[in-house]
Amino acid sequence: MKKLGRPPIHRTPEARKAADKAKAKRYRDKNYQASLDRNNAWRHANPDKVSARRAKWNAENHWRMKGYSDKWRLANPDKVRIRGQNWRANNPGKVAERGMRRYAQKVNATVSWANDWIMEEIYDLAVRRTSATGVEWQVDHIVPLCSPLVCGLHVEHNLQVITALENRSKGNRYWPDMPGV
Repeated sequence: MKKLGRPPIHRTPEARKAADKAKAKRYRDKNYQASLDRNNAWRHANPDKVSARRAKWNAENHWRMKGYSDKWRLANPDKVRIRGQNWRANNPGKVAERGMRRYAQKVNATVSWANDWIMEEIYDLAVRRTSATGVEWQVDHIVPLCSPLVCGLHVEHNLQVITALENRSKGNRYWPDMPGV
């Protein structure tokens, strides 16, 4: 005896995949919080798989992200400005180091072999000492970058953290082993 009813639907693999996706989306929409919790639990249990997936996607789509981020920046100038302000407020040592590096490049006092990481740490130390003591600390170039007698380099060996009062009184008129002192 034959069954009555609708005849079986033969779908192509693409149509079956689209139908399964639609069914999964309906489930996620209906059970949003449970889906979110399950997804977060999997991510916390498999951080290496998450980072591998992200790295693979970034490698395949870097060209797409560049254009997207540029478009986003142009479409959201206020958000970009606020993010920049927040970053500068949270990273005063890096801001100071980058500003001094730019100045040093203008006066041709930079070298390729300088250790940027150590110099960032020195500028961060000045910020931490200022917040810990309440006295303003600055990064000083032991041998000044611009002076009528000598010009030093912007490298980690030429930097020291001293109080702002000492740094201002020293100016670019004194350095160790200065001739005539």
